[in-house]
Amino acid sequence: MTTQDFYPVHKWIGDHFFEGHAWVYNGAATDVAFISGTTGKVYVCRARDMRPGKHAQSHVAIQHFDDEWKAMSSPRLLPITAADNSKLKMDTGPQDARIFIFRGDVWIVFNMLCADGFRRIHIYNVTGDHGRDVIPLRVDGSDRSKTEKNWTPFVFNNELFFIYYFAPLVILRCDVKTGFCRVVYSNSTERRPELRGGSPALQMADDRTHFFGYLHTTTFLPKRHEFEADELPIPAKATAHLYRARRFDLTFGKPGLPPKLRIGDEIAFTGKQIEQIYGIGLGGWGIVNVNDRQTVVKTPLVSPKKLEG
Repeated sequence: MTTQDFYPVHKWIGDHFFEGHAWVYNGAATDVAFISGTTGKVYVCRARDMRPGKHAQSHVAIQHFDDEWKAMSSPRLLPITAADNSKLKMDTGPQDARIFIFRGDVWIVFNMLCADGFRRIHIYNVTGDHGRDVIPLRVDGSDRSKTEKNWTPFVFNNELFFIYYFAPLVILRCDVKTGFCRVVYSNSTERRPELRGGSPALQMADDRTHFFGYLHTTTFLPKRHEFEADELPIPAKATAHLYRARRFDLTFGKPGLPPKLRIGDEIAFTGKQIEQIYGIGLGGWGIVNVNDRQTVVKTPLVSPKKLEG
């Protein structure tokens, strides 16, 4: 296992773009070596502008690394236009981006507060030459919820899908040109709202019907608990929830058969309050966000193996 701390990257982003007044956290990354003419990895993270009068506006910062996690470029902010927050006086920028490869391009998916006060899922093509407009996603032509977050992307047969819920399992197929998403599978298992999306799901090299990734769980904590707020950095101390990761495996059988979903036990890396996995790589490495300050890559996180049963 190797560990690399991204705090120096986050500090550079805060100092360079926000005069040292920023929260930079929730990192994610993906391998790009299998895209023609590219090598290394692409890393994204959330940069929240905490300067007075900015209403905590969020941005997505992006940086290119080689296979050894040595910087190949300086971080930059993606030109994603958010709703006017001077009236909303809230964080209306892109939040908690996940990064994935689709049809030879690097994409991100994130939630963002819209001018109407509804929080919606959006996607953005980082590398494509055919336009880089932000694309809002809608389910079945209408909005399911006032707040949409934590959709889990995966690519199967050159089509883009999302796990909308884990329990009950609900899967969407989305058209990136229109943003229209349709439910293609749902079951009637008991609702478990604590199971939320984390990393994208990656296709296993030895079984193209098997995907794996990491979701996160949230558990409410009372005021007195094992993690003293003063011991935690901002913004981790601002939440009353415990965040943990779980591995999930999703497999597709023959046409007409329902997919199988397995969810593993909780994973605790350092025993602190916030530990989420937003990005994973082809070798099983994971980008782990610890306490919303330290973001590290650990290899291997959990060695991918063929699903049994």
